[in-house]
Amino acid sequence: MATFRILDTYKAYKVREQKFTGWLREKAGKLGYFESRRKTQPQNKKIKDRKESVLNSIKVSEIPNLIQLIVSRGEDVPEYLGDVLRDVISQRKEASAYYKPQGKADEGHAHYIEVLEGALKTFESSGRMSVSDLSVAKTAAPGHSKTDLAFNNVFELLQMEDAKNEAIEAGMSGNESEKESQITNESRRTKAKPKRKGKGRRPQKPVKQKVGENPKPVTNSEHLDAILDQGMDFDDGEDDLYFMIYCFFKDFNTTRELIQEQWCDYLEGTLALSTISLVTNTAYELLQRAEKELIAQIPSRSGLRSYHNMANMLFMDVGLAHVDYDEKTAKYEGDQAKMNNAIYEEADWLCLPRYWDLFEWLKNVPPRKVTTQPAFLHKPIIYQAEGAEEKMARDRQILYEMIVECTLIKPLKSDPNFQIPGEDEFTVGLVEMLASRDIPIWLVLASQIHCDVRGLLEEYNCHDQVLAMGERVQSIIGDYITFAKDFDIPIWSVIETTVDEVSCWIIDDCMEPHRTDLHVSHGELEEDQEKYYYLRRNPVLCGLIIFRFSLTMNEIGLLNSNQWGATIAATHTYNALRHELPFFPRWLDMEALILTHSVQRIFWRDHLPSNPGQYSRSYDRSTGMSDMLAQRNSGTMIIKPKKVEERGIAPASVVSQQYWRRFCFNHDKPIRTLPNVEVVLNLAARCEIEKSLAGWHDLLLEVADSDSPFNPGGNLELSISGQQAQLTAQFQTTHTLTNVQLLSALCTRVAQEGFALNFDYFSFHMRCMRVLKAIYDEFESEIVAAGGELDWGRAELPVVPHWIFIWMEGDDEKKALVLERLRSAMEPIVSSEGANQVKYLRDLFGPGKMLKGVGPTGDE
Repeated sequence: MATFRILDTYKAYKVREQKFTGWLREKAGKLGYFESRRKTQPQNKKIKDRKESVLNSIKVSEIPNLIQLIVSRGEDVPEYLGDVLRDVISQRKEASAYYKPQGKADEGHAHYIEVLEGALKTFESSGRMSVSDLSVAKTAAPGHSKTDLAFNNVFELLQMEDAKNEAIEAGMSGNESEKESQITNESRRTKAKPKRKGKGRRPQKPVKQKVGENPKPVTNSEHLDAILDQGMDFDDGEDDLYFMIYCFFKDFNTTRELIQEQWCDYLEGTLALSTISLVTNTAYELLQRAEKELIAQIPSRSGLRSYHNMANMLFMDVGLAHVDYDEKTAKYEGDQAKMNNAIYEEADWLCLPRYWDLFEWLKNVPPRKVTTQPAFLHKPIIYQAEGAEEKMARDRQILYEMIVECTLIKPLKSDPNFQIPGEDEFTVGLVEMLASRDIPIWLVLASQIHCDVRGLLEEYNCHDQVLAMGERVQSIIGDYITFAKDFDIPIWSVIETTVDEVSCWIIDDCMEPHRTDLHVSHGELEEDQEKYYYLRRNPVLCGLIIFRFSLTMNEIGLLNSNQWGATIAATHTYNALRHELPFFPRWLDMEALILTHSVQRIFWRDHLPSNPGQYSRSYDRSTGMSDMLAQRNSGTMIIKPKKVEERGIAPASVVSQQYWRRFCFNHDKPIRTLPNVEVVLNLAARCEIEKSLAGWHDLLLEVADSDSPFNPGGNLELSISGQQAQLTAQFQTTHTLTNVQLLSALCTRVAQEGFALNFDYFSFHMRCMRVLKAIYDEFESEIVAAGGELDWGRAELPVVPHWIFIWMEGDDEKKALVLERLRSAMEPIVSSEGANQVKYLRDLFGPGKMLKGVGPTGDE
């Protein structure tokens, strides 16, 4: 993840601020301001020994006079500078409510705002700023917030910076600020250099840049890296430290709102549980990353490196200190409850109640205690809580229910065989907290997100979908085992392991009998114990388990299909028959397979083969049929071509490729999924996805009926918004996204691959085997005479299309006879079973149906 950047609110602010101060310093150097200032100062040894970067720094008090000097000399103001100043002023004013009314930090904060407003007013009245900047700041487009607009402006600045760097590399002057507005999008560079390692930003020791020295060319991602390494042109100290922490919590609340919105989409049936769970788990990882970056920038002597001290500063010293209680009492007409709710909202913004809950738990529960918390046992949660006290009590009960289960999970983890598939970061964090007795900042915030999700879901139980997934996997694999019981399947052990995992982690309660034994030992009745207690209280883990077994079925199903070759053999045979006999019924499941994996992956061509010669050549290239024929009678149990991993049907799901090993294999330590997000976004083949989704749209409409109507307009899986395309392009250009942009892009990408990820390759492979067997039975005498009897137990049936295509190259009369016999063999199966998978996926992903446990398989 060397090139992956998260642009948070504070970094975005610094980009804008340094754009202004950098321009100011450059103009000052050009006008001889620093040289003149040095001549007027006493020339003692202390000043002579100072570094030039320090001598060329600008104090806040100097900005008004310097602005007047620049304007009086007739210097033009670049068109972007007005918007930059407006954004900086706006963000500073937004945070001003959280500053002490009497502290030095607040005085410096307010004075800086006044200075910047004065600078903007001087620019606007000078007539040297372009017309576009004299207008009111740009407004956000419909559907986009002001925050979105502000961040978009920052990305434009980063791209402008990158274009300027290219000009420098080409030998142009570095002092081109006035012409930056003329740089075109085409001049942006897309290749990012590795991230530079360095210490965190130290506000008390600003690092200055020399004036008159051409900046070294860097990419926009490196420019973003340098933001926190490079200090301001003046000592911002305590004021900027408070502002930085405020921005951290602002970013969290923006992410929190997005997660809530997406879980509402899930409740409306437009997002799958597996999709939103993966996004939420990634949000937990983003919180961990944000915490590390924040702590690295806070001086150790500040005492603000813990959540406890940050919360005291923002809530007690800063937040409550500026509350005028006389005014509050008058505003709420003496209603203490209303005033308490107002204070609760401010505490909730910081997640302070969740910290109190975690702190009280560690304070009152011994380190090795495995508790049952009888105070909460069998007590219903009041989801429709009213008032501050009821809301805090509701969330406390939700949180403690999870911690109780984690006290049991903690000792169970000492068994190396106890590894929860797709374990969520929140569970991992709670177990680590119980072991270390330390409360990290991210865990406080994640606790609040968990409570938010449970509060939105109320009584709805996501675990029902886990059980439906388990039943589906058992049904699919059970049917396949029965079908292939006499075959020598190369991946039998993997298939059997998957069945065992489903039984252990889904069908059976993974916490039993340990949980029941614990509660019975505390005097409770065994029959009173709720089954699946832990999973029913962890909706994110439920979604991740579904995601995990979707990955498993996708990968091993495709691997099994390729090793036997029946799927691709049936695909080539169907394509030939459809080209020669256009009236042959459409095999919708096969059309879906071709859409998902593309013509190039299946046929090794840019276009579908359309004549007998192309059928034969394409089939041999994609399957290695010549190698397979050479292995016959060699004694091997399964005949397969050389380099089998390069042939057959290549995986289509980018999401599966990146997350399979993370979720489907045991690891000595937790594997983060965040690094996979960059690869997913980088590999996003938008055109291919668009074509695939458009094809799926048509297929699902074909199988729609009065009982199962399909409305593609309400389905995220079939839509690609212009905003999503813009995000993908932005990431691939800047390697930078905000937290919300990253989570939104990931959500859309995972949702769009839902069809490919949930395609049942096992059932489809069995159908393809039956099709090939029917063709072999029809042409058995000719095939035996041409090459000998075929044994489908040794995966020899894929040889059938080889002979069919050869016989198609004969005269028209012979070709017509072959096609008619081929049609009669295939049509009964295609007509009766050809749309099973498409119908199943319609029911799985149709609007409003993602909340339901759909049947176990698409086969009838």
